[in-house]
Amino acid sequence: MSATLTAARLPSHVRVQLDERLRGAAYGDTVAMADWLKELGHPIGKSSVNRYAVRLRSVDAKAGGVAAVLMTPAKPRASRSADRRAEIMAELLRLQGLQTALLAELAAISAPA
Repeated sequence: MSATLTAARLPSHVRVQLDERLRGAAYGDTVAMADWLKELGHPIGKSSVNRYAVRLRSVDAKAGGVAAVLMTPAKPRASRSADRRAEIMAELLRLQGLQTALLAELAAISAPA
């Protein structure tokens, strides 16, 4: 089964959390993500999670969102500027994850019964 189909079978709230966690980990740490999914009762292999992370990163980059900024190498700057940039990027990722979760919740409660 392809990574897309495997991830698509996850409940939407789990998929939103996975996306947020992957973005927060700069699309890495897929072994931990696979372990986390297994703990939730969704055993998905680390290779499938990795393929999903690669696809998510590509989608995010095409959308030009926060991920596209993260994928752009930072220019060498003073340490303080680099630290501030990292703080801003982390906050933007957190907000993007929150936005995604809220939109999913809104869609769920707005769907016809």
